Amino acid sequence: MMRSRDHTIRVALIGADGRFGTAIRAAARTAPDVELLAITRESWPGGATPDVIIDVSAPDVLDATVELSAATGAAVLYGVSNPGPARTQRLTELGSRVAVCRATNLNPLAHVMLQSVQMLARVAATLPERGHTVVSERHPVSKTDAPSGTARQMADAFDWPVSTHVERAGGPVCDHGVEYAVDGNRIQITHAVADLGLSARSAITTAVWLARQQPGFYTVSDAFSAMNSAVAEPAPAPGPESEFWIGGRR
Repeated sequence: MMRSRDHTIRVALIGADGRFGTAIRAAARTAPDVELLAITRESWPGGATPDVIIDVSAPDVLDATVELSAATGAAVLYGVSNPGPARTQRLTELGSRVAVCRATNLNPLAHVMLQSVQMLARVAATLPERGHTVVSERHPVSKTDAPSGTARQMADAFDWPVSTHVERAGGPVCDHGVEYAVDGNRIQITHAVADLGLSARSAITTAVWLARQQPGFYTVSDAFSAMNSAVAEPAPAPGPESEFWIGGRR
Protein backbone atom coordinates (compact mmCIF):
# COMPACT_ATOMS: atom_id res chain seq x y z
CA MET A 1 0.00 0.00 0.00
CA MET A 2 2.31 2.74 -1.29
CA ARG A 3 1.39 6.22 -0.07
CA SER A 4 1.78 9.56 -1.85
CA ARG A 5 3.81 12.39 -0.37
CA ASP A 6 0.74 14.46 0.58
CA HIS A 7 -0.70 11.68 2.74
CA THR A 8 -0.37 11.63 6.54
CA ILE A 9 1.52 8.43 7.37
CA ARG A 10 -0.03 6.25 10.05
CA VAL A 11 2.72 4.39 11.90
CA ALA A 12 1.97 1.35 14.05
CA LEU A 13 4.75 1.02 16.62
CA ILE A 14 5.11 -2.49 18.05
CA GLY A 15 7.20 -2.55 21.19
CA ALA A 16 6.11 0.94 22.18
CA ASP A 17 6.72 0.27 25.88
CA GLY A 18 10.39 -0.70 25.43
CA ARG A 19 13.37 1.61 25.70
CA PHE A 20 13.71 2.18 21.96
CA GLY A 21 9.94 2.25 21.51
CA THR A 22 9.66 4.99 24.12
CA ALA A 23 12.25 7.06 22.26
CA ILE A 24 10.40 6.55 18.96
CA ARG A 25 7.14 7.69 20.56
CA ALA A 26 8.86 10.89 21.68
CA ALA A 27 10.30 11.45 18.20
CA ALA A 28 6.92 10.91 16.55
CA ARG A 29 5.35 13.73 18.57
CA THR A 30 7.40 16.30 16.65
CA ALA A 31 7.40 14.57 13.25
CA PRO A 32 5.27 16.31 10.60
CA ASP A 33 2.50 14.36 8.85
CA VAL A 34 2.89 11.30 11.09
CA GLU A 35 0.15 9.69 13.18
CA LEU A 36 1.43 7.14 15.69
CA LEU A 37 -0.47 4.04 16.78
CA ALA A 38 1.45 2.77 19.82
CA ILE A 39 1.14 -0.98 20.32
CA THR A 40 2.22 -3.11 23.26
CA ARG A 41 1.59 -6.76 24.13
CA GLU A 42 -1.38 -5.57 26.20
CA SER A 43 -2.87 -3.30 23.53
CA TRP A 44 -2.93 -5.06 20.16
CA PRO A 45 -4.96 -3.00 17.67
CA GLY A 46 -8.49 -3.83 16.71
CA GLY A 47 -9.36 -2.36 13.33
CA ALA A 48 -6.22 -0.20 13.13
CA THR A 49 -5.16 0.66 9.58
CA PRO A 50 -1.49 1.66 9.60
CA ASP A 51 0.48 2.53 6.48
CA VAL A 52 3.70 1.19 7.97
CA ILE A 53 4.61 -0.93 10.98
CA ILE A 54 7.75 -0.35 13.05
CA ASP A 55 8.55 -3.50 15.03
CA VAL A 56 11.17 -2.99 17.75
CA SER A 57 9.76 -5.59 20.13
CA ALA A 58 11.12 -9.16 20.23
CA PRO A 59 11.67 -11.98 17.71
CA ASP A 60 8.68 -14.02 18.92
CA VAL A 61 6.28 -11.18 18.00
CA LEU A 62 7.07 -11.44 14.27
CA ASP A 63 4.14 -13.74 13.46
CA ALA A 64 1.69 -11.14 14.80
CA THR A 65 3.52 -8.38 12.91
CA VAL A 66 3.20 -10.30 9.64
CA GLU A 67 -0.50 -10.92 10.33
CA LEU A 68 -1.11 -7.20 10.91
CA SER A 69 0.75 -6.36 7.69
CA ALA A 70 -1.23 -8.96 5.74
CA ALA A 71 -4.52 -7.62 7.08
CA THR A 72 -3.76 -3.95 6.38
CA GLY A 73 -1.24 -3.96 3.52
CA ALA A 74 1.15 -1.97 5.72
CA ALA A 75 4.87 -1.85 5.03
CA VAL A 76 7.14 -3.28 7.75
CA LEU A 77 10.25 -1.68 9.23
CA TYR A 78 11.76 -4.49 11.28
CA GLY A 79 14.27 -3.31 13.88
CA VAL A 80 14.61 -6.40 16.09
CA SER A 81 18.18 -7.61 16.57
CA ASN A 82 19.20 -11.09 15.40
CA PRO A 83 15.81 -12.60 14.44
CA GLY A 84 17.46 -15.73 13.04
CA PRO A 85 17.41 -17.27 9.54
CA ALA A 86 13.82 -18.56 9.60
CA ARG A 87 12.31 -15.22 10.62
CA THR A 88 14.53 -13.35 8.18
CA GLN A 89 13.27 -15.64 5.44
CA ARG A 90 9.69 -14.88 6.44
CA LEU A 91 10.41 -11.16 6.16
CA THR A 92 11.94 -11.72 2.73
CA GLU A 93 8.82 -13.57 1.59
CA LEU A 94 6.61 -10.79 2.98
CA GLY A 95 8.53 -8.41 0.72
CA SER A 96 6.77 -9.93 -2.29
CA ARG A 97 3.54 -8.31 -1.07
CA VAL A 98 4.58 -5.14 0.79
CA ALA A 99 7.69 -3.02 1.30
CA VAL A 100 9.84 -4.57 4.05
CA CYS A 101 13.03 -3.10 5.51
CA ARG A 102 15.31 -5.19 7.72
CA ALA A 103 17.01 -2.61 9.94
CA THR A 104 19.89 -4.02 11.95
CA ASN A 105 20.74 -0.52 13.17
CA LEU A 106 18.66 2.61 12.52
CA ASN A 107 21.33 5.09 13.59
CA PRO A 108 22.59 7.00 10.51
CA LEU A 109 26.07 7.33 12.03
CA ALA A 110 26.17 3.55 12.40
CA HIS A 111 25.48 3.45 8.66
CA VAL A 112 28.54 5.67 8.13
CA MET A 113 30.56 3.33 10.35
CA LEU A 114 29.43 0.24 8.43
CA GLN A 115 30.23 1.86 5.09
CA SER A 116 33.68 2.74 6.44
CA VAL A 117 34.23 -0.82 7.66
CA GLN A 118 33.25 -2.19 4.25
CA MET A 119 35.73 0.17 2.58
CA LEU A 120 38.42 -0.95 5.04
CA ALA A 121 37.70 -4.60 4.23
CA ARG A 122 38.01 -3.95 0.49
CA VAL A 123 41.33 -2.14 0.94
CA ALA A 124 42.67 -4.76 3.37
CA ALA A 125 41.88 -7.51 0.87
CA THR A 126 44.39 -5.96 -1.58
CA LEU A 127 47.31 -5.94 0.86
CA PRO A 128 50.07 -8.58 0.76
CA GLU A 129 49.66 -9.32 4.49
CA ARG A 130 46.30 -10.38 5.92
CA GLY A 131 46.71 -8.53 9.21
CA HIS A 132 44.57 -8.92 12.33
CA THR A 133 40.96 -7.76 12.69
CA VAL A 134 39.01 -7.30 15.92
CA VAL A 135 35.30 -6.42 16.08
CA SER A 136 34.11 -5.16 19.47
CA GLU A 137 30.71 -4.24 20.86
CA ARG A 138 29.36 -3.18 24.24
CA HIS A 139 25.75 -3.06 25.40
CA PRO A 140 24.16 -2.90 28.84
CA VAL A 141 23.38 -6.17 30.59
CA SER A 142 19.72 -5.92 29.52
CA LYS A 143 20.67 -6.94 25.96
CA THR A 144 20.55 -10.72 25.87
CA ASP A 145 21.68 -11.62 22.33
CA ALA A 146 25.36 -11.52 21.42
CA PRO A 147 27.12 -10.52 19.31
CA SER A 148 24.81 -7.70 18.29
CA GLY A 149 23.40 -7.55 14.79
CA THR A 150 25.63 -4.57 14.00
CA ALA A 151 28.74 -6.44 15.18
CA ARG A 152 27.80 -9.40 12.97
CA GLN A 153 27.45 -7.07 9.99
CA MET A 154 30.90 -5.61 10.63
CA ALA A 155 32.47 -9.06 10.92
CA ASP A 156 30.72 -10.21 7.73
CA ALA A 157 32.41 -7.40 5.79
CA PHE A 158 35.71 -9.31 5.94
CA ASP A 159 36.46 -12.39 3.86
CA TRP A 160 38.60 -13.91 6.61
CA PRO A 161 38.03 -14.87 10.26
CA VAL A 162 37.97 -11.98 12.72
CA SER A 163 38.18 -11.86 16.50
CA THR A 164 35.03 -10.65 18.25
CA HIS A 165 34.93 -9.02 21.68
CA VAL A 166 31.53 -8.76 23.40
CA GLU A 167 30.87 -6.88 26.63
CA ARG A 168 27.63 -6.62 28.59
CA ALA A 169 28.24 -3.82 31.06
CA GLY A 170 27.96 -0.09 31.52
CA GLY A 171 25.18 2.32 30.77
CA PRO A 172 23.10 3.00 27.71
CA VAL A 173 23.26 2.76 24.83
CA CYS A 174 26.09 0.94 23.03
CA ASP A 175 29.58 1.08 21.52
CA HIS A 176 30.79 -0.64 18.35
CA GLY A 177 34.18 -0.70 16.73
CA VAL A 178 36.66 -2.40 14.44
CA GLU A 179 40.41 -2.43 14.84
CA TYR A 180 42.62 -3.58 11.99
CA ALA A 181 46.39 -3.97 12.34
CA VAL A 182 48.85 -4.88 9.61
CA ASP A 183 52.58 -4.46 9.01
CA GLY A 184 53.14 -1.98 11.86
CA ASN A 185 49.98 0.03 11.09
CA ARG A 186 46.71 0.19 13.00
CA ILE A 187 43.33 1.77 12.21
CA GLN A 188 40.24 2.02 14.41
CA ILE A 189 36.67 2.76 13.35
CA THR A 190 34.30 3.35 16.26
CA HIS A 191 30.80 4.59 17.03
CA ALA A 192 29.56 5.34 20.56
CA VAL A 193 25.90 6.01 21.40
CA ALA A 194 24.74 7.53 24.69
CA ASP A 195 21.22 8.55 23.64
CA LEU A 196 18.56 6.92 21.43
CA GLY A 197 17.11 10.19 20.11
CA LEU A 198 18.96 10.18 16.78
CA SER A 199 18.08 6.53 16.12
CA ALA A 200 14.44 7.19 17.02
CA ARG A 201 14.11 10.14 14.65
CA SER A 202 15.76 8.05 11.96
CA ALA A 203 13.23 5.26 12.58
CA ILE A 204 10.36 7.66 11.89
CA THR A 205 12.05 9.09 8.77
CA THR A 206 12.82 5.60 7.45
CA ALA A 207 9.28 4.41 8.14
CA VAL A 208 7.82 7.34 6.19
CA TRP A 209 10.19 6.59 3.30
CA LEU A 210 9.28 2.89 3.38
CA ALA A 211 5.53 3.60 3.31
CA ARG A 212 6.06 5.23 -0.10
CA GLN A 213 8.01 2.37 -1.68
CA GLN A 214 6.93 -0.46 -3.93
CA PRO A 215 6.82 -3.99 -2.47
CA GLY A 216 10.27 -5.47 -2.00
CA PHE A 217 12.84 -6.44 0.62
CA TYR A 218 15.08 -3.51 1.53
CA THR A 219 18.02 -3.20 3.90
CA VAL A 220 18.51 -0.14 6.04
CA SER A 221 21.53 0.66 3.84
CA ASP A 222 19.17 0.74 0.85
CA ALA A 223 16.94 3.18 2.71
CA PHE A 224 19.74 5.48 3.89
CA SER A 225 21.40 5.48 0.47
CA ALA A 226 18.12 6.33 -1.27
CA MET A 227 17.25 9.10 1.18
CA ASN A 228 20.76 10.56 1.00
CA SER A 229 20.80 10.53 -2.80
CA ALA A 230 17.49 12.39 -2.85
CA VAL A 231 19.03 15.39 -1.07
CA ALA A 232 22.70 15.20 -2.04
CA GLU A 233 24.22 17.56 -4.58
CA PRO A 234 25.96 15.93 -7.56
CA ALA A 235 29.58 15.17 -6.77
CA PRO A 236 32.25 16.72 -9.01
CA ALA A 237 33.77 14.43 -11.60
CA PRO A 238 36.96 12.82 -10.27
CA GLY A 239 40.18 14.13 -11.72
CA PRO A 240 43.66 12.62 -11.90
CA GLU A 241 44.55 14.17 -8.55
CA SER A 242 41.78 12.17 -6.84
CA GLU A 243 43.05 8.81 -8.02
CA PHE A 244 45.25 6.66 -5.83
CA TRP A 245 46.66 3.18 -5.91
CA ILE A 246 47.32 0.78 -3.07
CA GLY A 247 50.00 -1.71 -3.94
CA GLY A 248 49.54 -5.34 -3.15
CA ARG A 249 47.41 -8.31 -4.06
CA ARG A 250 44.66 -7.65 -6.63
